[in-house]
Amino acid sequence: MKKLLSVLLAALLVSSMILSLAVGVSAESLYIRKIVSVVYDDSGSMLGDKWAYANYAMQAFCGMLNSEDQLFITYMHDAQSTWGTYDPQQIDLSAGGIQSSVDSIRNHTDNGSTPYSAVEIAYNKLKSVQDTNPNTQYWLVVITDGEFDEFGGMTYNEAKNTLNDNFRDYTKTVMPNGTHPQVTFLGIGDIPVPDYDAASGIYTYSASNANSIIDAMSDMADRVSGRTRLKDGDIKQLDDKTIQISSSIPLLNIAVLAQKSQAKITKAVYSDERSIPISRNISLGYPRYADLVGSAYLIGDSQTPIGAGTYKITFDQPINLKDVVILFEPALEMRMTVTVGGKQITDYSELDNTMEGDEISVSCKIYEMGTDNEISPNLLPPGTEFEISIAENGTVVKNAVGEQMHLPSYTLKNVDTELTASVTINGFNPISYTTKFTPLEYVPRIVYTIEPSFGGNVKSVKLDDIGTNKDLTVCFTVLADGVPLTDAAAVKALNPVISLSPDGNDGMISYSADGKIVFTPNAGREPSGDMGSYDVDVTCTIDDGTTAKLTYTVLLADYQVIPTDATQAVKKTELYGNQVGVSFYITKDGVKLDKAAVEKHISVLLGGDYAAYPHSIAVSPDGTITVIPYTEEEHSLNFWSWWGNWAYYWGLPDEDIAVTLDHAYGAADATIHIVDEDLKYQILNVWLPFLIELAAFATFVTWVVLVLTKPKYGKGALLYVGEIKYNKESGTHTVRNFSAVTLKKFNQIKRGNGRLKFKAKADVVSASGVKIRADRSNRIICEMTFPWFKGKLEPVDTDIRLRTPADVAAYIDKNKRLEVAEFTTGTKISGEYDRVMTAANPAMVKYIVIPDADNGISKVDDRRVIKSGTIFVYI
Repeated sequence: MKKLLSVLLAALLVSSMILSLAVGVSAESLYIRKIVSVVYDDSGSMLGDKWAYANYAMQAFCGMLNSEDQLFITYMHDAQSTWGTYDPQQIDLSAGGIQSSVDSIRNHTDNGSTPYSAVEIAYNKLKSVQDTNPNTQYWLVVITDGEFDEFGGMTYNEAKNTLNDNFRDYTKTVMPNGTHPQVTFLGIGDIPVPDYDAASGIYTYSASNANSIIDAMSDMADRVSGRTRLKDGDIKQLDDKTIQISSSIPLLNIAVLAQKSQAKITKAVYSDERSIPISRNISLGYPRYADLVGSAYLIGDSQTPIGAGTYKITFDQPINLKDVVILFEPALEMRMTVTVGGKQITDYSELDNTMEGDEISVSCKIYEMGTDNEISPNLLPPGTEFEISIAENGTVVKNAVGEQMHLPSYTLKNVDTELTASVTINGFNPISYTTKFTPLEYVPRIVYTIEPSFGGNVKSVKLDDIGTNKDLTVCFTVLADGVPLTDAAAVKALNPVISLSPDGNDGMISYSADGKIVFTPNAGREPSGDMGSYDVDVTCTIDDGTTAKLTYTVLLADYQVIPTDATQAVKKTELYGNQVGVSFYITKDGVKLDKAAVEKHISVLLGGDYAAYPHSIAVSPDGTITVIPYTEEEHSLNFWSWWGNWAYYWGLPDEDIAVTLDHAYGAADATIHIVDEDLKYQILNVWLPFLIELAAFATFVTWVVLVLTKPKYGKGALLYVGEIKYNKESGTHTVRNFSAVTLKKFNQIKRGNGRLKFKAKADVVSASGVKIRADRSNRIICEMTFPWFKGKLEPVDTDIRLRTPADVAAYIDKNKRLEVAEFTTGTKISGEYDRVMTAANPAMVKYIVIPDADNGISKVDDRRVIKSGTIFVYI
């Protein structure tokens, strides 16, 4: 019986560890609530022991649920008899209604058939219950001992497959809180049941008889709820009416089931003898079954923690310890700390504003509920597991396990993201808290800056004139990532605010066409005291907190700025180390102001090309302001700097330097006269190097042009060259060593080939002994000594047909020689114009023979004959 009671109560107690976060949410609101829809088979086949044990188990199940839970029971008989109008019975779980609910379950005796439509009704009821907490769990529980009526005519496997399909569809449904429901199915007897499929959230159990119903429902309840049972060593009996229990962790409540006894709990106290309230006292039982009688109690109000220590429970009559089962609900909070980019998140809705690329860290600690007392994880039951995980699109991508409960830096992506903290007590479902968010797509953050400026040179206004002021304006330019915003609408969208100090000063705000914020003072209030002026700070602030400030002056007296020009001129080459400057002084109502009165608001501008020049400002005790412009770079004239000195000299500005003193009391201009160097300097150090360098540059450019435009040989230009000798015996000529010379190789720039010489003509080159040079238009010029002779080659063997010079070269290469008819001297060439040769048609060429210088021509039979020489042709 001890085993029966333990298993029964453990199976039916839905008690879970409370999780809460460090974001100001109450522990009660984070209770892992269960919404349970039960399909209860009250058909005739359940009568007898099966009915009694299952009914008693349902009573205990109802009695042990928390008031925050919701329980609906669909009785199969009622669902069938009132088809179309039946609504599952909601069980009152409140402290005042729980006993009536248990009694109603005990007294239910209807019987009928086993319609599957009852499952559909229970499922539809489950998904209709609204809840927004993503940690709330939805459970569909089916308890039956018969095959469903609608499955009549199906084989066992067909009915089983139908159940598999239907229940998998159920678990794919999205509940109102965004989760998926889970299913437990208890089949009593040999009936078709769906397959156990933990991945889909389907958990199937079987019971063969009445006693095994208890064990099966125990396993089902283990799946539905978290439970923590006190170890035997933590419970002992002090006397026949009193038991003592102990816990190393604080408790939210203590559940007690007293079996086979009418004993009632009269008092519960803990270590310091303070009373613990008894929030529930429920009688359980089933008629005519003596072992199915008892009471269920809930000690504690589930809101105020019961401190760790020992607890005494006193009954009104003797009780046997073996008939008592005690379970507890830990009063623990698991506080999750989330930091993004090093900043702690205080409201988890802020996670919706995170961006891909942000670094996130998560850590957790366990505390006594409602306090800052940290609970060491080793005080929890042995085997307790701790985990923090990050999931993306439903897949865990990083996790941390162990008592340290810390997940270090992780880079977020632009995907659906879940942060989950969980505590798993050995043998039970994880109890977890999950927060979901989707980081925004990365968009570079715009950095805004504001640049203040005056709308002109006016920085002050007389108090008497401020009401009609139009000359003094304060401008603010808003820049996004360093680029000015020129659209007034975009600037207005940043909600700029203008504030003034001291109070009593005011003005008008407008926007210029280029997007500037323009403030025009139009009201002022004279401060107390004898003052000649006062300053007004104008501050512009935009939405992101960026600010900028500029100060203008309100004049209460008549001020004048008196300028004095420089007394001597400055050569434009002598501004390095310059000591010549201009001066100013300021009067108030005709009286010169001293240093203390004027040095506060000094601003100097240099005009024209001198705007960027550095300058020194000095204020003497009598209030004289001296401004000296200068240059920081010294230009010493030496051999190296002399070259190019003309560029330096002509690059110097030569206009006078206009110096503007822009003061709060007014503005004025003074001038420093700038003069050129003397004529000698300019001739020797400017014009002379310029002309030399100009001549050198012109020479270089001319040489480059000559090199680039110098005549070249054509890409396909060939010069065929060979030797020719006279055969006295036969009166013929022999041609040997006749081959082509590719002329474009002479286009390459090489040492000694003349391509880089400063001249327009190409140099003469030797192509197999023939001296030629390139000419324009793919021509060549032959520089050999006259006379030359021109004619055709006629092979002695008339069967040899050689149409082109290439044919001749190929024949001689193969046969070493070619016998041709006598090359006569009748076609003599000696004119200079004949030196220019154009590439001939290879099939119509005439060859040129140049006799050797020594004895190249001799007389044979009183005829002039070419004895030996060079034969060539250009194609």
